[in-house]
Amino acid sequence: MKLSDLRRISKYKHISEISETEAIISLGLYDSLLIDTEGIKSYYKEIPGGERHFLYDEVSQDVKAFHQLLVAKETIELPCPCCGKNQPYLVVGWFNPRKVNKDENRYRHDSFGRSFISFANNIQDNEEETKNKPYWERIHYHFNQDRFEITPWNAFDDNTQQALIDINKKRYYQTLAEICMNGILNIAEEVRKDYMCAMNPQHYCFIGFALERAVNDKPDEIKAYEQRLSVTPEVAMNAEEKEASELYERLKHTVIMRKVSQFPSMADLQLFDIEKYRKVLKNLHKDYRMALGLYASGVGAGSLVYLRRILETIIEEVHQECKVDPNWNEDDYQHSRFNEKIELLEKQGKEIFPSELKPIKNKIYGVLSKGIHESSEDDCKSVFPCLKDAIDLFLDAKIAKLERAKKIKEMNTKIQNVKM
Repeated sequence: MKLSDLRRISKYKHISEISETEAIISLGLYDSLLIDTEGIKSYYKEIPGGERHFLYDEVSQDVKAFHQLLVAKETIELPCPCCGKNQPYLVVGWFNPRKVNKDENRYRHDSFGRSFISFANNIQDNEEETKNKPYWERIHYHFNQDRFEITPWNAFDDNTQQALIDINKKRYYQTLAEICMNGILNIAEEVRKDYMCAMNPQHYCFIGFALERAVNDKPDEIKAYEQRLSVTPEVAMNAEEKEASELYERLKHTVIMRKVSQFPSMADLQLFDIEKYRKVLKNLHKDYRMALGLYASGVGAGSLVYLRRILETIIEEVHQECKVDPNWNEDDYQHSRFNEKIELLEKQGKEIFPSELKPIKNKIYGVLSKGIHESSEDDCKSVFPCLKDAIDLFLDAKIAKLERAKKIKEMNTKIQNVKM
């Protein structure tokens, strides 16, 4: 592993930053999320005499979000390609495909024959074997519980506080993070969650993720430093070695959760939502479908190519309208940059961008072009949803303008035909 790998991984979103619905309709295939098992918090209870004892340790926000994503049973709203509109989707359940056939006693079937594992949350340790162990060796992570458990239960004896004082606090929390990370990977190294349309149970949806450690070994930069250190004691780290060390410490108790499957595809879930744009996009509608399809397949720069083509074609349509004006200076327009062309069109009274996009209108085309020619695939994929939303606002404004013109025309026609 190299510093460049750590930099790339550190840019991934954390699972606590997105909702369950976003994981289905916005997270692209082979996009990754991070589950940071550090950030554990300890809660205390007050006892008479002013002393404080640990009451429990709580898992990180990312781990809580991971639990919630898998075991939440709340109905969510998703676009149903079969119904052609947003519908409530019911949770069928989740399972680990790698464990279904390994433990026949721990899976169940739904009405469609799909299997879903039911994991036991509690580990029944032998009290006699564990009571003399150090406090941190009696802690267990149980899947779908937001608190760590201690065995024997109710083990807050007189030695507990002293045990916590005896160990290094940073080491203590890192030990808990390691326990949590190993527990997650043991139970859910691969997961799939299924949903079915509340209007028609034959319409279903599922998402699948593969989980792995973010880092398995020290990066090359740290190994190089340790080798130099063995030859020359107290040698200082260079800038890259220091950055690699910091990122390694930040990521060594982190799990990468990569989206590896989905049905229907993200493109299918979004396609019916862009049907309303068919009238204003005309021949560009297939380009929009292509942009969504490429993004859903994990292609970043290619998806931005089609978004930029849509924007350029729409601007060209406005340009053609302005060319018939006798006061129009075509030579100035042809020798202008893209944003300057938009300004020239707006001076002719054309409203190109809705008011919501005015603060960023001069950056949209630049971001699209930079993504195509300079940015990495990951950067392109991360910016695609925002650029798509900007295009959607642009198209929504165009639809609203057409509908307003249609209503005005109908109103004038009807009133003109009223006999007085």
